[in-house]
Amino acid sequence: MLLFFKGDEYYNLLQKSGVNFLHNKNRAYFFLGGLIYKGKHIELVIPFHANISSITQKEGLFLEFNDTGHTKPGKRAGLNLAMAIPHSRKLFREEYRLSTDLKLCENIAKQNLEFLRRVCQEMLNNYEKGISPTHGIKDFDEVLRVLNECVKNIDKNKTKQSKRDNKHKIYANKTVKDNKQQNQESTKLNANVNELKKLRNEVDKKEAAKELVRNNSKYLDSIILKLKDNAPNPSIIKTNVKNSNNQDTEDN
Repeated sequence: MLLFFKGDEYYNLLQKSGVNFLHNKNRAYFFLGGLIYKGKHIELVIPFHANISSITQKEGLFLEFNDTGHTKPGKRAGLNLAMAIPHSRKLFREEYRLSTDLKLCENIAKQNLEFLRRVCQEMLNNYEKGISPTHGIKDFDEVLRVLNECVKNIDKNKTKQSKRDNKHKIYANKTVKDNKQQNQESTKLNANVNELKKLRNEVDKKEAAKELVRNNSKYLDSIILKLKDNAPNPSIIKTNVKNSNNQDTEDN
């Protein structure tokens, strides 16, 4: 598959490390796995170059493709195995939308996997012996060191970001919890306020009734007196009843 740099970190560090690095950060790379370096599994990415030198061609460290419009006379276009570098999934990304030319190059590379693995493994064995390609990576171990430093920095940044995310998450959860508690307290307080208002209304009604009685007590007293004054005298009523009975007797 074809890969591209995810960001500038690995590329920039390689440039600053003093490693003879002829790559372009926007260049396409072919992924190659199943290799061994110093007893450990390793994966490489091999760059596409439009102008591979005649010396590299003689050393057989290239897989030729059709010349591009940028290929100079005497040069060859293809995969430059001499400039292959270690691969890390944290530093490279896969591109699914490829031009027709890149798709053709990818297919050619896939058809020659056995050749690529054989040549790259021989090159890695020579790196272990301190032998480098004429126009290739001179200090492969330095490139590995830079790669590991980049991966370490990425992991460190991810850890920091994870801690920041956790802090934000804890703060968010605390905020939600505080808001929930405040809402519960507010609901309880509102219920208490409504109850107090209800009691206050009842007290106000009773006080109003008492005040009404107090304000109208004189009026009520005068009505009672009038009723007493206008009421018939019981002795007069008794005399009238007796006289009425006597008159009835005479008539009989």
